[in-house]
Amino acid sequence: MEIHNNNNIQGRRTKSEPLIDITRPNREIVRKSVELAQDKRDSLEISPLTAELAQQAEADAELAEATRQAKVSELRDAYVEGRLNSPERIMRAAESILRDQPPPTSN
Repeated sequence: MEIHNNNNIQGRRTKSEPLIDITRPNREIVRKSVELAQDKRDSLEISPLTAELAQQAEADAELAEATRQAKVSELRDAYVEGRLNSPERIMRAAESILRDQPPPTSN
C-alpha cells in the first residue's frame, strides 16, 4: 500500500525558507553551562587570614630576592676589585671543607 500525499506535514521547504536548527537549544544549554562553570572557576573567595598569609609570603619573597641581589652585587664587586680570594676567605673555606670531612684514619 502506498500513500500518495503531496501535502507532507513536515513538507519540503522552498529554498527561500530558513532551515530549522534542531540542535540550537542544546547548544544554548551547553554554552550557558560552560559560561556558568567559567564564572565559578574565576571567582575564588579566601579568608582574611589566608589573604594576610599570602601577602606575608609575597613580602618575604621580595625581601629574599632583595637580599640575594645585594649578596650578588657584593660578590661581583669583590671579584672586580680582586678581594674575593683574600687569605682570610681562603682560610675560612679550608676550615669549612675540613670541618665537613671525617678525620683521616691511619693504617
